Amino acid sequence: MVSKLKCPGCGALFSSNDSSLSQTYHASSACEGQYHELSAWLWSKDAESFPKQYAVDAYGAQHVGPTTKDIRVAFSLIGLYLAVEKGYTGKMVQEAHQKLAQKKIVWPHFGAPATPYTVTVVDVLKRTSPQDHLLALNAWSADVWRNWGAEKQAWTRALCQRYLF
Repeated sequence: MVSKLKCPGCGALFSSNDSSLSQTYHASSACEGQYHELSAWLWSKDAESFPKQYAVDAYGAQHVGPTTKDIRVAFSLIGLYLAVEKGYTGKMVQEAHQKLAQKKIVWPHFGAPATPYTVTVVDVLKRTSPQDHLLALNAWSADVWRNWGAEKQAWTRALCQRYLF
């Protein structure tokens, strides 16, 4: 019997017989499968701007759980900030991540936001044209960034100001 399963990270509902959880993310296996499908599609798109980085950061920030590494959450928030507020391409975000990885920073522990998300990987995959996929990817990034709230956004801006600008 197929039942509706809710992803513990983003809250998306999936019709699935598989109730297993991801070994990497605070996500259902069905949700992670959707993320991998989107990632595969994005690998073939615009190597110069590297839009896949937006999906990496949106998914990473949206699927935070008890075993998520602090650096993953921090890098996801940093990537979302740089993309959404500063207009960085995915390639530029990736370069910022590389620069920060070389610093000796103690990453704080952030629990997931309590507010439900309104956009998930499922919404991005529903789109039919490449342009619509990229617009939905930007909307997803903006939704996840907004959902983390003023306190985490202020921390992210301050860290980027200190180490990147």
